[in-house]
Amino acid sequence: MQDTIFADAITNIYVTGPLVRLELSVVETVAKQTTEAAKLRVSHYVVLPMDAFANAVAMQQGLVNKLVTDGVLKKREGNETPKVLS
Repeated sequence: MQDTIFADAITNIYVTGPLVRLELSVVETVAKQTTEAAKLRVSHYVVLPMDAFANAVAMQQGLVNKLVTDGVLKKREGNETPKVLS
């Protein structure tokens, strides 16, 4: 059986010995004003061995590079974080 878990963000990453713990969060309250940040609530954790985490990062970077090449994402100038094109 497979369960789907939705997360709005990875809010923290912890390393404990040979394990990496990803803290997943969901939006609890939406910001009422543009100057306010949405409030996030931790919903789940994903715990991976270090090598599995490194493989996951490499897979994600490959996907980001493909999305940039395909024009779905655009790299911000002076910043390595891509943004979604609308």
